[in-house]
Amino acid sequence: MATIISRCANRLCITPNSEPLSNTIFLTEGFQRLASQAAKRVDFDSRTLSNVQYIFMVPHPTMFDNLYGGLESIQSMLTAISNAGYHIAVKQHPRATEGLELDHLNLNYLPTQLPAELIFTMVPDDAVVIGDLSSAMISAILMLGSKRVISIETQSGAFTAQMRPILHELDATIISANDLETRLRAL
Repeated sequence: MATIISRCANRLCITPNSEPLSNTIFLTEGFQRLASQAAKRVDFDSRTLSNVQYIFMVPHPTMFDNLYGGLESIQSMLTAISNAGYHIAVKQHPRATEGLELDHLNLNYLPTQLPAELIFTMVPDDAVVIGDLSSAMISAILMLGSKRVISIETQSGAFTAQMRPILHELDATIISANDLETRLRAL
């Protein structure tokens, strides 16, 4: 049985739904055409994603300290993945205007104006999405499946408390930033 995530009494509620939305809708020719046209409009060549192994979803810079304890934590995680020889694509928040100061790494920066949901339709079948407990991660799970998504439990207690039940209901892999960094260093 699938679930519906809705708003009730100023909080998100999870309720059963007897008719789940099939994630194959995102594989249809029409949806693929939509993603391709959107990519062209922002001058993005989706072939740059052909050998990407990790897509790292980065929150808005104003949230770095609250969620991760600062930019350095994000830089450390991305450096660990890159140093292990993996191909990484970074998707920054749509309103982000600053870089991540990681020009020395081999990263593919994805257009901020291209919605994550459209990017998910362009990634290789074995690519893994990593990011904080966010709506983009919910989309990633619904589109790619929970086995291809790692949600980072961040430092923000209230935000984590709100998102954790939803992601657990979707069978998400949730890991602390420290545990993720340890695992990444071992790659």
